[in-house]
Amino acid sequence: MPLVRPSLVLLLVAGLLLGPTLVLGTHITHSAPENLTYATQASEQFRAGILFPRWMPDSYNGLGGPSLFFYPPLAFLIDALVSVVTLDVLPVSYRLALTSLLLLWASGLTMHAWLRRVTEDGRAALVGAAVYMAAPYHLLDHYMRGAFAEFTAYTVLPLVMLVIRLVVDGRRVGPPLLALSYAILVFAHLPTTLLASVTVIPAYVLFCT
Repeated sequence: MPLVRPSLVLLLVAGLLLGPTLVLGTHITHSAPENLTYATQASEQFRAGILFPRWMPDSYNGLGGPSLFFYPPLAFLIDALVSVVTLDVLPVSYRLALTSLLLLWASGLTMHAWLRRVTEDGRAALVGAAVYMAAPYHLLDHYMRGAFAEFTAYTVLPLVMLVIRLVVDGRRVGPPLLALSYAILVFAHLPTTLLASVTVIPAYVLFCT
């Protein structure tokens, strides 16, 4: 129950924050056209057995494009998994809404895990996680910019911080988990990785040590 209850609360928070999207589907944002076409093509290839889709054959009026060769594909791989789990019965617009809900919920869970580790206060960790989920720029990425990959990266950042804390605390699993979590961040969104690597990550390391 100590872990189940915060998980359910954070799922409710995610549902409330993304309620309009869940009801209406993915709406018009800066990156909505790219998100819809990439999600459609990546999920089709994934279900066909291409577990790492990179070439987008239907992009650019059917000429194709190497988009996921250079753009981190984690967000669209997660959406492809959702398409498999849901048997591809949802329209892409609504499937992206469901994927976004799962990502926002996961960001709350990772933030809660980190805050619980550093504060040892379950209530403070829960409130902090909910505030993180509702942070203005976090929701701006979803509702205005449609920055699907960056939205995914915000799920991974608290995980990196949590593992840094494990390293500082001398946990043996810390270094390999740090390498893995940082690799996942790179796989999610390169600009966020770059910005975090020169700001919040070294600052947190200095703070912890």
